[in-house]
Order: sequence, then C-alpha cells, then structure tokens
Amino acid sequence: MNHSHPTGKPPGNNIEMGKQWARYFASFRKNFRGGRPRTVVHDSVADPCMCMECHKKRIGKPIGRPRTRKHDPETARCRCVECRAVARERATKKRAKRISETLLTLPAPKSPRTLPQTYSSNVASKFVDFQKHPLKDSVLEALSTYVSKCIPAPKSTQRSYWAVSCLPTTNQAQHPRLACLSLSGMEALVVGHKKAEPTSLWGFVNVASSVLYQEFGSDREFRASFPNVEINECNYQDAGSDQLSLQTHDERTFIRLLRCKKLQGAAATLSTRLMLKRVKYGQHHCDELAAHLLKT
Repeated sequence: MNHSHPTGKPPGNNIEMGKQWARYFASFRKNFRGGRPRTVVHDSVADPCMCMECHKKRIGKPIGRPRTRKHDPETARCRCVECRAVARERATKKRAKRISETLLTLPAPKSPRTLPQTYSSNVASKFVDFQKHPLKDSVLEALSTYVSKCIPAPKSTQRSYWAVSCLPTTNQAQHPRLACLSLSGMEALVVGHKKAEPTSLWGFVNVASSVLYQEFGSDREFRASFPNVEINECNYQDAGSDQLSLQTHDERTFIRLLRCKKLQGAAATLSTRLMLKRVKYGQHHCDELAAHLLKT
C-alpha cells in the first residue's frame, strides 16, 4: 500500500504549515484590524463603550485595562459599513474644525513683504481692465462665494495663506484666464473665457474627493445633479491623493456648482488642509480684487 502524500510532500511539511498560518493571520487582520468591516448588518451592541462602568455591566468584572475611564456613548457603534462611514465623516469634520481654529490663532507676519511700486501699479491696471470685461459680474460672484464659504478667516489670511490674481498670463494663448485663487502651491479655483468667445465662461474648482463622494453618495448621483460638469483627476503635490478637479464650460452650471453646500464642504476640507502652509504666490495677490470679494 502506498502511503505517500498526494502532492508528493510528506504530511506536516513546514512550508505548508507556514502557508496555513499566513492565511490564518491574513484573515484575522482583514476581519479585526480594519480593511473589510466585521459585518454588513447593523448591530448597535456589537462594539460598546470601553469605560469601566460598561466593562462591569457586560462581563461582571473588568478584564485588562479599559480604553478610557469616562463613559462615551458615541464609541458604542458597530463596525458595519454605515457606522464606519459615519465615523469617518465625524472625524473629517472634527479635523476641519481643528484646522480652522488653528488658522484663527495664527499670528500675522512680522515684516510684510513690500513690492516695487511699478509691480503694484501693474496689478492695479490689470484690475481696471478686468472691470471692463463682460464676464466681470459672474467671476466676482464665483470668487466671493468660494471665499466666504470655503476659506476660514479670509480677511486675516489673505496674501499670507491664500492669494487671488487678476488676469494671469497662464495659458493666455489657448485658454485665457480672468482670475485665479491659489492656496499653498496650487490653484484652487480658476475662471476664464474661451479664446474665440470672450463672453463664454469656463472654470474649474479643486475639491477633496473623499468628502465629495461622502456627500453625494456615488459618482452617478453627482453626475445626475451636475451633468455638464467634468470630473478630472489631478496630481497636485500639495493636495496629496485626496483631490479631484471639477470643470465646466457653462456659466450657470459653474455658479450653481459653487453654491451647492455639498460641494462647499468638499472644497472647504481641501482648502483648510492646504492653508496649513503659506501660499507661494502672494506676490501676485491683487488687493483691489480681494477687497471687493471681502466686501460682498
């Protein structure tokens, strides 16, 4: 009788045992250390609070050391898909609030940078030309909406943590720009017009992709709400991997997009994250345009 192993390896082989243990630990980490949730069905008592009082109620006596001595009912949530999404949303809002409070306490620069008089006059002349453009009102409305809803403490942080330029020369030969609002080392909001049609507006705004999809639910729901908006992936270094660019060539759609509260939350999350660093384009800041935006 042949007692050989079917695979040609003797039973109890160390390599096979190692593979089995590796699969076991991989399954353990996947189910209990993040990754896939433990369950898809909601269970309100699946993950109770870990204070001393809840320890005694659950098992009669505390085992080991509890996470905290204070009772916190918010931690009593299960690990289903919905509860994990709620926890991520709550953590994102707390982080954004903490960053905005930090920006309010930032000190003003000790020695503000002085620009040459010729440069300041050039920026002022650009603003005069901007006021003569037929799309002036739409651009001002878009910029004022973004500044008031998406930038924390805009008056005290202008030029230092955000800057707005008037009639920049970037892509002037192909896609002329009317205004550009910058944060850190990247552009957050850009408005321009078509080369052949000066009265046809185009614009794009950069937002945090995670917050955008949490607010709208899915990519399909966002496209149903804004069918004329293009979703483009961007690779700005300062924004990291959590970024998206929303572009449209319709004036009414662009204004309606910036007025949407769901999009304002995604844009504000990205802006507060970028405003931890000073803006790199403060020398291009237009004081006349910024004063008009902060006044409205």
